[in-house]
Amino acid sequence: MTTGIHRRFIEIFKGIIDVSSVDCYIFRLLIAASGIGCLSCHLYSPITRAKREARRGSVGCGCCGTRHNAHTMPWRLYRYMLLDMLRQFALTAAVLVIVIAFGAAIKPLSNDSLISPIDAAIFVGYAMIPMLQFALPFAAAFAVTLTFHRLSQDNEIIAMSVAGQSYTRILAPLAALGLSLTILLGLLTQWVIPSFIGKMTESLAADIPRMLTRSIQHHSPFVQGDLVIWAEEVFLGGENGDRIVLDKAAVAKVNKQNRPTMYLTSSATSIDTDKENDESYLHIKSKNTVQWTDDGGGAGSTRGALDSKLTHAIGINSKTNRRPSAMTRRELLNAEENPSLYPPVREAIDGLRDKLILREYWRSLTAYFSVNNEMKFESSYNNQQFIVKAKSVSNGVFKGIIEIELKRRSGETSLLIPKKAHLEPEQGEDGTISSLTLSLVDVRVDVGETGENRRTELQVQALHVDADIAMPIIDNNIPELLSRASEVERGSIPRAAKHLLVQIENLKEQVISRINQRWAMSASAVLIVLLGSITAIRLRDKTTLGTFTRIFFPTVVAVILIFAGGQIVRDGRMAFGFSVMWSGNFGMLVLILFSWKKLRVH
Repeated sequence: MTTGIHRRFIEIFKGIIDVSSVDCYIFRLLIAASGIGCLSCHLYSPITRAKREARRGSVGCGCCGTRHNAHTMPWRLYRYMLLDMLRQFALTAAVLVIVIAFGAAIKPLSNDSLISPIDAAIFVGYAMIPMLQFALPFAAAFAVTLTFHRLSQDNEIIAMSVAGQSYTRILAPLAALGLSLTILLGLLTQWVIPSFIGKMTESLAADIPRMLTRSIQHHSPFVQGDLVIWAEEVFLGGENGDRIVLDKAAVAKVNKQNRPTMYLTSSATSIDTDKENDESYLHIKSKNTVQWTDDGGGAGSTRGALDSKLTHAIGINSKTNRRPSAMTRRELLNAEENPSLYPPVREAIDGLRDKLILREYWRSLTAYFSVNNEMKFESSYNNQQFIVKAKSVSNGVFKGIIEIELKRRSGETSLLIPKKAHLEPEQGEDGTISSLTLSLVDVRVDVGETGENRRTELQVQALHVDADIAMPIIDNNIPELLSRASEVERGSIPRAAKHLLVQIENLKEQVISRINQRWAMSASAVLIVLLGSITAIRLRDKTTLGTFTRIFFPTVVAVILIFAGGQIVRDGRMAFGFSVMWSGNFGMLVLILFSWKKLRVH
């Protein structure tokens, strides 16, 4: 009875499908999936015999007389599954990349005075590459879930399984694809994406004059990093439009807490832009300037001048000032070997060096002053001379009764007697003392003359010592700087040395955190692919959207934990940070094993 039914079904099926044009293996899968035909050979054999032959490793085919290895997955099915999944993966990844890249451009686009539409398009183009690290895993999860859920609902997975194919062999191409995606993400996150993050930043600073001009013309401050510039009017000049002239300008530098560390106001300010070795700098000069500088002790000093300029050029979004997130793996390791390549460490080195040079300079000045208790200063502005007499001087502060004899160019002299007097140094980029400012408090001017008067505060800028004072030279060698700083027990130098050590330690934490965070993000790809495929097969009775949510939310949690763990490592809590960073991947691995066990049982 059964044999007759089988024979009749095969004859009908062969009449519908031309066996000569259909792969015999696919034909056997169709017969086996129907539940009527046999597996080993679709000629009259019982199903139990087919399963025994499948377990032995080979089956005979009645349509061609050959024997096939049932444990070898045909490449036609592999290609069918992979091509179907890759089509959806490519489409989903493209959509996600574009959407996320435009999301990254919302901040610069929200201020129309910052970038033009062309700049925005360039920015979005650069942003697409960094967004791949987020788009690819989610696109893979969606494509795998959609593909395998459809295969499961169409009973194609059951047909493969009945044909002697284990779930391991069915999922093998997906595992290989997930591993390839992990390797690709590893290459992208470690070497490619950081470069494009730097290009995103550089694209916004490609035309500093135009960006600043647009901001001022729209009556909004120009904010870039820790620099804030505002003015009533702006004019472009220079040969290539690289000079900006601001009318009634205010310039400020702020710290991480957005508190000003320096600001100046002027009637006119000129800003020269300079680009050297792919690095952009701003050189600021002002007229009729009032400048306030934070002294780091909760107060500050104010000075005014007819002409002034910032002694240090301000770097704008240059490669040197790139954040660790914009450094490739090689650049991070190079920075760890040579900490001076890392901007915060370099700034700490310069700060400690400047303080050590200033300390040696004060010691030389004190030794010279102790010989005759007076010192002559000359002004670079008007060639006036100031002869300061006092009991002693220490760290630029005059002590005892202070008298200052002023000699003008006309030969006239006058006497100034301040209650307090001290010297404030102006240091260049290499730490050398370029000039001194003599600050006087509660000073009597033209003492003994008819025009004698009293001023609360008086400052004389651009002074130079009219004596042979040796200028100390100290290299930016970290061990040497720390060795010199260890000789000082208290004051600003020990604090600067401690700050340098903290920045070096922060650099090590940044290197470890960034490299491992990128590896953790890459490793999540293969786990996401496996979790999506196994869950889609197991939940064939659920809706596609309901099945995808089982993969989407664990993936989101894993990504959040990776970046949260990286931040915790950068905060100095290594063990806890690494446990958080990899806990998301570990959780997905547990879900994979749980789903795999359920799939094997049912």
